[in-house]
Amino acid sequence: MKNKGFTFLELVLAVVIIVILIAVSLPRFLELSESARETATRSGLGTIRSVVAIMYAKNIAEDRKEYPQFLSPSDFAEKGIPVNRLNGKGEIRYVTEDVAEAFPKSSVYGWWYNTKNGRVGAYSDGKTDTSSW
Repeated sequence: MKNKGFTFLELVLAVVIIVILIAVSLPRFLELSESARETATRSGLGTIRSVVAIMYAKNIAEDRKEYPQFLSPSDFAEKGIPVNRLNGKGEIRYVTEDVAEAFPKSSVYGWWYNTKNGRVGAYSDGKTDTSSW
């Protein structure tokens, strides 16, 4: 009688091939995941900058040359401040001087906003340099 099925050696070879494929593709997948977080954070930063520019333009139209002193969730289209995907925070820290660190970290805030000059920046996860954004 002829046995049907796979031999133990065939099963081991299939498992080894699958493990090799996972080992080769996993680093690439993790790199794409990190790239997606950075891109989402840059997008959120652009959204905040757009809101600041619109509010500044409204102030100029009303003969007030000043940047907004506060940004509320209702100022945004989705009725919420975007979340910084690098550190998972969506709060804005209001400052009067730019944050000049290369890898600024915060456990509370996702963004910093300079109320004097209208500049907005993102806090980092400690691995991504956000100072040039």
